[in-house]
Amino acid sequence: MKKIIILGAIAMSMLACNKTNPLLDQPATPYGVPAFDQVKTEHYLPAFEEAIRENKAEIDAIVNGDPIATFENTIEALDRSGLLLDRVTGVFFNVLEADGNDEMDAIAEKVSPMLSDLSAYIILNDALFERVKAVYDQRESLDLTPEQMRLLTETYKGFADNGANLPADKKERLKQINEELDLLSLQFGRNVVAETNSCQRFVTNEEELKAFYKLLNGFYRMRMRRIIPKIEQFKELYKSHNARIFITLYKNKLVGGCACAYSEGDAYLWYLASKR
Repeated sequence: MKKIIILGAIAMSMLACNKTNPLLDQPATPYGVPAFDQVKTEHYLPAFEEAIRENKAEIDAIVNGDPIATFENTIEALDRSGLLLDRVTGVFFNVLEADGNDEMDAIAEKVSPMLSDLSAYIILNDALFERVKAVYDQRESLDLTPEQMRLLTETYKGFADNGANLPADKKERLKQINEELDLLSLQFGRNVVAETNSCQRFVTNEEELKAFYKLLNGFYRMRMRRIIPKIEQFKELYKSHNARIFITLYKNKLVGGCACAYSEGDAYLWYLASKR
């Protein structure tokens, strides 16, 4: 009895988690735009786990369905599968690229092999490919529309070009390579973001402020109508909460920068300079 109560509590907890996870519900916003203001970092991993589970169940339903493969029960069903996962990955990876942090990076490292495994579960699935191939082989007699023929052809090519015809040992090796590539691609993306962040940033001390001011004077030297305020005014900007001075570095050398003022949530470019 105690075990039943515990299992019931766990099940209820999981259901409650799903109900409060905005990534698992179709957004009620115009055009289905995700409710980013409701999505928290802790929502991502459970959403990925549920979406992947659902996608695998959809694939199993296709494979174990009607023994006779048709365009509707195989190609269309496959095309409609994974919609929840598409929504979750769309939100997560866009936020990761635009506003990533260490916690998001850690989730991406966990999720990457999960997505690689799912891809192999679909593309290297012999039973599923047999159904796709069976429909493809009879394509000329199916009276398909141009759009349906395109979908069928691209679906078949997607399987064939990604290893569905390989022998079992080669498929296993391909799976390992894809997992390695996914992790390397993730690391490359992080390196690009880190490099970008390291060369474009706020002024952090007065020495950088002086270097920016020197660059600014050199840039505007030949622009007779552009008056450059004294450095004291830029020092006030540097200390102000209503302005920011940005600099761009290349090989640790200052090559550009700008001064922006803020008012009522809007940013105004005040001065801009770069190496000629």
